[in-house]
Amino acid sequence: MFDVIQDQPLLALVAAVVVALLVWAVVKRLLKMALFLLLCLAALFLWLKLTGQEVPDAMGEVGSIAGRVAKDAVEKGVEAYRQSEGSVDSLRDVN
Repeated sequence: MFDVIQDQPLLALVAAVVVALLVWAVVKRLLKMALFLLLCLAALFLWLKLTGQEVPDAMGEVGSIAGRVAKDAVEKGVEAYRQSEGSVDSLRDVN
């Protein structure tokens, strides 16, 4: 495949353009997601300020909260996987 692209410069140009468009699409989507997350974070801080609630003053607090949430999600995922193992084995026995 690489030899075909090397031998035909037009094909190489088309392949380079396609790859560039794919990279641009991925970068564009990631930037949109990052902007959306920043806007959500700003809205959260604004809401906390307006309602008089305490705003986390250190990233360590936010990180520890996110860590606990992630740990709980992983534990629930592992538990769901373990529960589903028996059903997969029973399906294999049927076939």
